[in-house]
Amino acid sequence: MEQTGASADFLRRAAAENRRYGGDPWVFIRELGQNARDASGRRIEIRSRIEGNRVQLSFADDGSGMSLAHARKYLFRLYASSKEGEASSAGRYGVGFWSVLCFQPDEIRISSRCGGQGWGVGLSGDLSRWWSADCERRARGTTIVLERDLAEGAERFTEALRRAVERYLVHLRTAGRRPKRMVVRLDGQRVDRPFSLDSPGQLVFRDGAVEGVVGFGPRPAYTLYARGLPVAHGAYLEELEGLIERRRGGQEREGMAPSYLLNGNDLEVVISRQMVRRDRALRRLLRTARSRFEELVSSAIDGAAERSWSSRIRAVLGRAWRGVIRGPAWMVIGLSFLALVVAGGLVGLGLSAIQDMGQRALPDRAAVRALPAWQHAAEVADPELLHGTGRAPGLPLPPGAERARIALETPTLRLDASEHLGAGTVSPPGDESVWALRYRPGRELLFRLTSLERFDPRSGWYAGGMDSGWRALAGQPTAGPADALDVEILLAAGGSWLVPVPSGHAPLPGSARLDGAPVALERNGDGLYRLNLPRRARLLRYRLGPQARTPWLRGSRGRLGVELPPALRPLVSRARGMRLRARIAYLRDAVADLVRYERSAEVAAAYRSKLSSGQSWLEKVIAIGFGDCDVQNGVLAVLLRESDVEARLVVGIAGHRGRGWPGLHAWVEADEAGRLAVLDASSEASSEARIPDGQEPPPFPELAVQVPALDGALEMAPDSRGRGSMRSWVHDGLLVAGACALGLLAGLTLLARRRQGRCAVSDDRKQRRELLASMAADALRRPAAWRNVDGIWHRPFLPAEGGRMLTLLQLVKLSRAGRVFLGRRAEAEGELVGEALRCKLPVLDPFEPDFGPLYRRVTGLRDLAELVRFKPLEVGGSDAQLLAGLDGLVSAAAPGIRACAVRGDVDGALWDVDLSPIAPCARSGWPARFVAINLEGAWWRAIRALHAHKAPLALAVAADRIASESRLLGASADRIRRAAARGALGSAKP
Repeated sequence: MEQTGASADFLRRAAAENRRYGGDPWVFIRELGQNARDASGRRIEIRSRIEGNRVQLSFADDGSGMSLAHARKYLFRLYASSKEGEASSAGRYGVGFWSVLCFQPDEIRISSRCGGQGWGVGLSGDLSRWWSADCERRARGTTIVLERDLAEGAERFTEALRRAVERYLVHLRTAGRRPKRMVVRLDGQRVDRPFSLDSPGQLVFRDGAVEGVVGFGPRPAYTLYARGLPVAHGAYLEELEGLIERRRGGQEREGMAPSYLLNGNDLEVVISRQMVRRDRALRRLLRTARSRFEELVSSAIDGAAERSWSSRIRAVLGRAWRGVIRGPAWMVIGLSFLALVVAGGLVGLGLSAIQDMGQRALPDRAAVRALPAWQHAAEVADPELLHGTGRAPGLPLPPGAERARIALETPTLRLDASEHLGAGTVSPPGDESVWALRYRPGRELLFRLTSLERFDPRSGWYAGGMDSGWRALAGQPTAGPADALDVEILLAAGGSWLVPVPSGHAPLPGSARLDGAPVALERNGDGLYRLNLPRRARLLRYRLGPQARTPWLRGSRGRLGVELPPALRPLVSRARGMRLRARIAYLRDAVADLVRYERSAEVAAAYRSKLSSGQSWLEKVIAIGFGDCDVQNGVLAVLLRESDVEARLVVGIAGHRGRGWPGLHAWVEADEAGRLAVLDASSEASSEARIPDGQEPPPFPELAVQVPALDGALEMAPDSRGRGSMRSWVHDGLLVAGACALGLLAGLTLLARRRQGRCAVSDDRKQRRELLASMAADALRRPAAWRNVDGIWHRPFLPAEGGRMLTLLQLVKLSRAGRVFLGRRAEAEGELVGEALRCKLPVLDPFEPDFGPLYRRVTGLRDLAELVRFKPLEVGGSDAQLLAGLDGLVSAAAPGIRACAVRGDVDGALWDVDLSPIAPCARSGWPARFVAINLEGAWWRAIRALHAHKAPLALAVAADRIASESRLLGASADRIRRAAARGALGSAKP
């Protein structure tokens, strides 16, 4: 600009760039508003002053302003823009300012203040000279003043300026992450306004970077803004996607068409500002606009048509599904993953339930007898020693046990009997010892009595000697922690008795009382407890507290060194490569699947049979495939030890609701990095068998010794039985999936609340129905404008006879097939209406006040009021004889089609009547398909006269005309003529 010789060339190039904007001389208003917006302006002030034949137009904003150096580098040059790297800027091509030349000014003055420094420059209209000027700004911002001679009248100039400002700036948005409406004033009056449409129903919305209003108009139309600047307008949104060519909305017609006024604050425009780039931002805008218009249509339908709850749920699910498949990729992927998680969890629960049912079911007797591995077996343990010892792991209370005598002398509790306790066989159901044991608070607990430490490859686990290493439990008496547990047990004859202690707990020092007197408990190095009882029938009470670390048996560490069967080797090999917790859970689930819980007589007999030559106990268990809790957990203990996990097999009492359940139970205790892990491979099956629904443990015997009140309810130590099972994992997975679903639902709810707009539709049901009828009429005339609006096509809102509601898509499809009828029950066509309803065909009321006009304009609807005039009549005389002959010819040549007589105010000689969609019943008097013959017509009178003299010839003439004019008989016309001709010729022979 410093070189005056370049002014002409600069002016020529600027004029060429301005032609990109079209022929509007006021387009510079848009470009100056865009520059103000990109400068972070909040207000625009436009003023015009006319003095004589001169007009002065000033454009001022409160943006960030610019320095003179910045103006030299960017403003006074073409194709130089400081906003090329700013994604939020509307202009970045460096040509917008020079659109002021479209105003054809004689003088241009620019003033700007930035950072406290102001400057001013004046330019001649032909850019041949420039000069320094005073800065007209007192605050930051930029002011541009244009002056020229007034070519038109003052009123015309003022009106043109007002229209230009309303066209380009009334919806201008500010820059930033949360754009707002810019304040635009014209000669002191505010002209900016919110998005709105002149529509009987509209929805104003804002969804992130997309905002606008959707409504209805006399023709389909859209207007698109980018950051509040007008970009494009047309008829259908598909024009923006390039799916159809840009077109005008056409003539205004009766009906309500979709109308959109949209603004995208992240849209990218081309240099001409007349089209946006087809990128992700445009696709998001179109998706949002269609979704919002769908909401508006659904709101109108909801207020106009009554629906059942089932239809509402189907509509909501359908709308949600369509919204998901049309939504962003992250929503589709997230919801699909969540659906897979929930579905997998439900399938897992179902499989787990089926598995449990299979475990509870008795094995097939024939299959048991067919197993060859059971034919040769040796006795694993002495049945006489185990019989009657109370060793009854996992058995339910037998019938009549609620009246059984409490076994005060239980051999298994005696130390001398427990030393010989073994595991490896299965005892069939029988009389179970009943424990005189109770505790508070009543929780599900496992009370450890002893450990089966030694393992014999031929017979399994057994206890061995435990008579050494006992010493008194030392320590001062204490009340114990808040989560202490109080236990009472009734003992019988004197001797050494094992004291039941839950896994993970230990007796508190000084807490044991025998008939109210202090008594000392003893403990050995294996973590077991005993009491030396001098007399009979004594009540022992003691308090337990959580134990930080459980003492381990001396032999519970290291591998057993046994030879594993081939079925178990891969399990151990795979487990050794896992982390400790995963290894324990994996082996627990593997054993539960490999050996199923079962204590039937057949399984017990199989374990009592002899071992085959060279067969080990593990091989026998794998061959049988069934076992009780000590067999299952015995296998688990072997696998854990062989996988370098410290573990032991434990036998004790199962506690349920503060009582000891009859019989013994076996489980495994493992060292999980210093934490006690209680594992039970038969946890699900045995617990359900041991604790049937609706049963309670036997009552504690009432003695003379009174039990003092125990402290309040105490929290139990965590019970890890069943950890790692299929049901546990499925349960945890479902909990996670449910939490994810709730979180997603909450997120979508918040998102929906954030996206809520202001829906303005009349609350009057009559007006909503009229609006809905107008929308449906426009959709039938211009389906292209409504093809992406699912609600108008798939929501049932068209009322039919019998309380049925049709969708617009059903109306179109059924009308094309001729399966929709017009009629009213109360009119003459009521009989046909009833027949149609019996066949579940829709019948529409043409006189319905809101939708009747729509029905009468739909092609393909059959009016039953017109058809009722063609009901067949009974006739006599020669007409009956002639009609009978015609009917015989027609029925023989075209089965299913009749020839019938009609009378009345009908025009014409004959008509085709097809009621096959209705399929009227025989007693109604209506054939499904027939040719209606007017007996009052002139041609029939001629046929009647001919029939009086030459009946065969009259029949042939009548048949020829029917075959020629009836479309129903088109394929059978020649056969009818030939049959009629043969009849006529046959009668003419002498």
